[in-house]
This record gives sequence, C-alpha cells and structure tokens, in this order.
Amino acid sequence: MEYQMTQLTRAQAIQTAIDAEKAATAFYARLARNTKDEEARTLLQKIASDEASHARQIVDLAERLGENELPDAGLLLADGIEIREDWYEIDNMTYEQALQIALDGEHHAVMMYEALAENTLPEVNAFFLGMARVEAIHAKWLTRLKSKLTSKVEPQ
Repeated sequence: MEYQMTQLTRAQAIQTAIDAEKAATAFYARLARNTKDEEARTLLQKIASDEASHARQIVDLAERLGENELPDAGLLLADGIEIREDWYEIDNMTYEQALQIALDGEHHAVMMYEALAENTLPEVNAFFLGMARVEAIHAKWLTRLKSKLTSKVEPQ
C-alpha cells in the first residue's frame, strides 16, 4: 500500500505526526497495562515511551522551525496511519489481535513518515525519514514478540 497525499504545509505535516504519536502512546500504554506477560509488558512500555518521545521530538522540531501556530488537529491524510479506529476496541480483542493491530499500525506509520518526507519541505524530510526507520524497528520488535507468544501457545 502506498500513501497518496497532496502537498502539505510544514505545519500540517508536523501536527499529523504529533497526533499519530500521541495516539500510539496511549494504545501501547493501554496494551502494556492489559498484558500478563512481564517481558511483553516491558517491551510495550518501552514502545509507549518511544512514541511519547517521538511526539516531544516533533514538537521540538516545530519550535526550532518557528512553527508556533500548528493546526488544532492533524489531517486524516490516508486510512490507517498510527491512529486507527480499532485501537479503541482493545478491551474486546485477544492479546494476539491487539499485537497484530499494533504491528499493522507500525507498518502504516513507516509508510506515513515516508510519505510525509516526500510531501513536505526539504528541512523536515530527513527528520521524517528517521522517524520511519524507528517505526520499522518497532515493527521488528512486535514481530518477534508475536512469534514468541504464538510459540508459547502452540503444542510442543
């Protein structure tokens, strides 16, 4: 899947990224609270912390660039970026389903950041590409966690 975006203002791109990171922070924190596996909880708390840090880094970027008046909310640029409707249904799903949603969200975040890099001004391209790389690392962590948890459930 490739994201199709119109040319964004720098402020729109920044606010969209902030909104996505805040939603991801809340999702991972909630997922961590709901897991019984201590190793999984630690990893999910780490990802939640990373996502919160990303939001702060993006706010810092906005300040460095003089973007003092960001839009009230980011644009819904494409379906399924890190903000997803099914994230709000976490209490009604299995842990494996929640991990799959998280994994899908990380893959979509990579695509979102790559698209933001392509569709914004040059001074933020490298920043958004760096964010895409970090989200790809999160996807690898989640893939390993999902595999590990799945192998615990399968009969020996």
